[in-house]
Formats: sequence, C-alpha cells, structure tokens
Amino acid sequence: MIKKRNGMFLLGCCFLITLMACYRKTDQVYAGAYRDAPVNTIAFVGLNPVPASGNIGDRVSFKITGLDSVARYRGTTTFFINGVQAAIDSINVADSLLTVIVPDFASSGAAKLVVNNRNFYGPVFNVSGKAVFDSAFNVVGKNELGANILGTGVNGAIRALYNKKYATSEYLFLAGDFTTWNSEASYRPNQNSYYNGTSLFRYLTVLDPLTGLFRNDLTIGNGPNGRLLGICELSQYPGYLIYGGFSSYNGRGSGGINNITRILEDGKMDSLVRNVYNPDPNIVENNMDTLPVFTGGFDNVVIRAFIDAKGRIICIGGFNNYYLSDYSLSTAKNVYKIGTPMKQIAALSQTGILDTAYSYEPRSPTDGTNGSITGAVQLYNGTAPNGKIIVVGSFTSYNGMSANRIFMLDDNGGIDTRFNIGAGANAAISGITYNPVTRKLLVTGAFTMFNGASTPYGLVMLNEDGSVDPFFRLGNMVQAASNRGQLVNYAAQLSDGKVIVSGSFEKYSNPDASVAITRRGFMILNPDGTLTSGYNSLGAFNGQILDMLETKTAGGIRSVILAGSFSLFDNKPVANIAKLILYP
Repeated sequence: MIKKRNGMFLLGCCFLITLMACYRKTDQVYAGAYRDAPVNTIAFVGLNPVPASGNIGDRVSFKITGLDSVARYRGTTTFFINGVQAAIDSINVADSLLTVIVPDFASSGAAKLVVNNRNFYGPVFNVSGKAVFDSAFNVVGKNELGANILGTGVNGAIRALYNKKYATSEYLFLAGDFTTWNSEASYRPNQNSYYNGTSLFRYLTVLDPLTGLFRNDLTIGNGPNGRLLGICELSQYPGYLIYGGFSSYNGRGSGGINNITRILEDGKMDSLVRNVYNPDPNIVENNMDTLPVFTGGFDNVVIRAFIDAKGRIICIGGFNNYYLSDYSLSTAKNVYKIGTPMKQIAALSQTGILDTAYSYEPRSPTDGTNGSITGAVQLYNGTAPNGKIIVVGSFTSYNGMSANRIFMLDDNGGIDTRFNIGAGANAAISGITYNPVTRKLLVTGAFTMFNGASTPYGLVMLNEDGSVDPFFRLGNMVQAASNRGQLVNYAAQLSDGKVIVSGSFEKYSNPDASVAITRRGFMILNPDGTLTSGYNSLGAFNGQILDMLETKTAGGIRSVILAGSFSLFDNKPVANIAKLILYP
C-alpha cells in the first residue's frame, strides 16, 4: 500500500513539474523594467490641407486625429506654418479638423503642431504671394495629369547672364561652368536630338528669356573648352567678347586664345585664315591656319571685362602676364606668343592690343593689388553703360596706394580718389552689384564695418561716390544651423528699389523689430531693409545666386531670372536657374 502511494506521489510530482515547465515555455510573461510608452493618438492625416494653398489671412484646415487631447491642452497648444506661428481659429473634435489663419509673412513650408511641448509635423502648405516661382519657364513637356514638366537646367554654376534684344527676338546668354542643358550634352553631328542644329552647350548656352526654351538658330559647334565668367557686347565690331578660363573655341585657336576672345553674333569664333610658317613645305595643309582675330590674352583667368567710354576693354582678373599672338612666327600647330608682365588689371583694344598707357609703367610693371580681386562693376555714364569701374576683393592696397578692399579706377588705370574717401571695409569683400536705374551699389562680404558704419552681417548699400546709404538698414539675422556659409552671399537691387538677398540665414527680423520671420536663404527687402509685404511667401532656398536679370514672362508680367549655384528654390528642386514672377 505504501509503495502504491509513493508511486502516485511521484507520478503527481512529475505531472506538476511537466505542467510548470510547459507554463514556463508557453504562458509565463515577464514584466519589463519600464512601463510601455503611451500610444500617441495625435497625428496629421492625409497629404494636403484644405485648401492646399492660400493667401495671408485665409483659413486653412488640417485633418488631425486626437483633437480631444489637443482641446484639453488648448492653453499650451501652438501651430506653425514654416516656422511662423499661426493663430488657431477652431478645433472640431468630431470631424478631426483644426483650422488656423495664415499669418503675416508666412511662407510655404511644412506645418507643425506643438501640444504640451511635443512636436507633431504635418504636410506642406503653399502660401500664395506676389513673388511666384514661374512654372512655365523651361518647360520640356507635360505629365499624365497635364502639369508642366520642367527641364533640369544646367549641371554646373551659371556665372553670368547677358540679354541681347533684336527687333523680333531676344537672346539670353548663360555663361558658366556647365557642360549640359536639360541633361543634353553639347551637340554631336548626326545625333537626333531635341536640340539638334544648335551650337553652344559647353559653358555658353543661349535661351529665349521669356520662355526659357533653348534657341537653336546659332552655328553648330562645341563652344569654349573651359568655363566662362562673362560676356559683353563689342562697340567697334559686330558680336561679343567672352572671357573666363579657356584656350580654344569650337576646337580652334592653336594656342592663340588665352582666356578671352571675340565671337560673332551667329556664335562662330571671329577668325581669319592666314599663312603661317611651315617647317615642312611637303605638308601643304600646314601652310595656313584658322586663327582668332583677337590677338591678345592673359596667362590666367579673366573675371570681369568692360567696354569703357574710349572703346577700350578693361580686363580684371587673376593674371600676371599679357600675351600677344604673333602670327608671323606661328605654325599651324602652335601660335607664337610674346609675354608682357601685367598684373590683374589691363586695358586692351578691341583687337586685343595692350594699352601700355593704362596702369603700366614702361619696363616696370605696377604692383597691382596685394590681395585677390573678387568682383567689379561698371557705372553708367549718363545713359550709357561705359562709366567708371569699381573693383572689390581682399586687398588693402593697389599700386602702393591704400585701398581697403574697394576702389574706383580712373581713366589711366589708377585710383580715382574721389570715390570712397572713408576707411572702406575692415575685412574681405566677396561681391558687388550695381543697378543703373537706382544708381545704388550693394556690397557683400566678411566685413563687419564699412567707412566706420556697423555692418554686422556683411551687407551694405553705397551711393555712386562710395558713401554709405544710411536709409538702408538690416535687421537681425539668424544663421541656419546646418549651413555655416557666408550669412549674405548675394544682394542686388531691382529697378523699383526692392532688394533680393540670398545666403545661409534662416530667420530675419525687420530693423528695430523683435519678431524673427522664417526666411530660409532667400528674401526680398524694401529699400530701407524691411521685408517687402506680399513678396516673402516663397519656400526654402539653398545655394548662392551669382547673377540676375530683370525681364518679363511670355504674358508680359514683370519677372526676374536668377542664376548661380543653387539646388532648391521655393521648396522645388532646380538646377542653378529659376524665374520669379513679380506681380504688382
């Protein structure tokens, strides 16, 4: 009997152990060290607000779940459109709708709801305004919904714009570092391309300024073999002067092109065919060569060139020597060049001959500047663009005379002492622009003082005599945390007085105001430095503007073409060029 009981006891123990083991394997749940995080019931629903775009003062509704929680924390709830606080108009818990009023100086960007110090991010709301991205500029087709498909632009920086008007057409020249337009490479013979039959793709491209469409009525060719920094129209010959850093054009030059040359109105190199020295008369094709008529050049880059009132070409750059092509000693494979020391600033005839009376002493070249030159502009002489030239950079002297990062050239290439009698800039100047209508200069750089006036953000407006315009005052700027570039990297004035500014800033407050407005890299100011009402609703900008051109749309509305090195404009991906419509 005892054995039987013991057996049953052992069987019961085995069953209990087995049951406990099964429980451990399948049913036991261990509590964690921390409580589970509460489920977040607040969230934006849907892709777009209603309406998806609107004006300042409009009501816009966002679909949001968990509005009962929002209502409980109404006292600590705020709403933002692209960083600018918007007043909450109503909270409809039943329909999950939160309605806000689009605030003053709001710009296109993402919505953000803050509830009890917790952030919830929503869709983009597009704020309408008087400055509008032109979605009809450079259109290459339509998508399945009928919306415009924009071209991809260029694959490198656009350094300069030049507009030429004829009786029935306009040409917009783009000069820069690029080698493609809308992903198309330079013209290749026998290629069935959308751009077939045109020439200039590498570093020089020609568009219709109204539509942004590629012009295909120039002579077929490859253009220059290096970057261009500018183009200007000749006054004594038909065609244009192009300059930058290149040594051939359309595969021609034989070494006779040295960073500057002339081209004709149809895009061909202005050239001549002439006899050259042939060391082997048996090779008859080497008896002649096609050579540029412009026989002058330099050993390094030309950053700016202007035609002055005397018809001279005033060249400014990083060069140290002038080169003259001597075709009488040249061969078909190589142009013989005669070098003359000439530093940074020189005057040439429109055939390329050096003017030795300009900024030059015989047998003793002048010192030039003691630092780099970064830019220059030419003032208007009455109504003609052939006035005095102002030079800026990182230098403190020119030809041994004091010149704190800025000076004006006189007619002989020296310093015009009537310009900027003050102390100049206390640090490097990176750029300068000039508007011939307002007769104002805008100077940007790393300086914080100019002529004794405080310029904490490196931007100052000058009169034509170099004096500071006290009417233009900047407010406070906040730099973007992700962008440590120059706070203001470009500024230029439109003909109506408004000022376009680009840089690495994220917020801006008007002078004497304490409220900072979100302006991500781009803003339009009044002549006094305040934000222009209705013109600052554009979304984010990323990059640097290098040049701009006032023009019109195809419908005749005032607009401005912006070019440079930028990838984002009004929250839209772009490639270094965009057109902005400016409604009244």
